[in-house]
Amino acid sequence: MIWFLKLELLTEVRDDVLEVRFRGLFVRRVIPLAEIRHFEAKTYHPIRDYGGWGARRGAASLADNVSGTRGVELRLAGGKSRLSQRPEELVLALQTRTTMK
Repeated sequence: MIWFLKLELLTEVRDDVLEVRFRGLFVRRVIPLAEIRHFEAKTYHPIRDYGGWGARRGAASLADNVSGTRGVELRLAGGKSRLSQRPEELVLALQTRTTMK
């Protein structure tokens, strides 16, 4: 139980990649910024849309979430979609490093 409570979602936007990882799990995703076609902050329903929290697969996309109902939807090259959390910070970081708004 303590291990579960210590899980933490870390999201970093670097010069050319978005890295999402769970501290406490061996889950790490690296998305090149060049693959992101569109992004937007949105409200979602974790249980209905993804079956809960964590590294989850929904009907149309993948999600990395730990709490709440707000996130950033990323539409990637090839039509794939991802959802990650910390919408205000993540949108701002992506806006400063990409040409998309």
